Amino acid sequence: MAASGRTRADFARSVGTSASRLSTYVNGSVTPSAAMLVRMRRVAAGEPCR
Repeated sequence: MAASGRTRADFARSVGTSASRLSTYVNGSVTPSAAMLVRMRRVAAGEPCR
């Protein structure tokens, strides 16, 4: 998220999830799907999220 220059809430919205769900990914209590990981990488890199 820091790499994207966005707040955690904005980053979550950009990848299509909630801030609370993103928090579960960040703290390791839930493993995101492969598709979610791809969206997160794209948004962090500044690419459009499709």
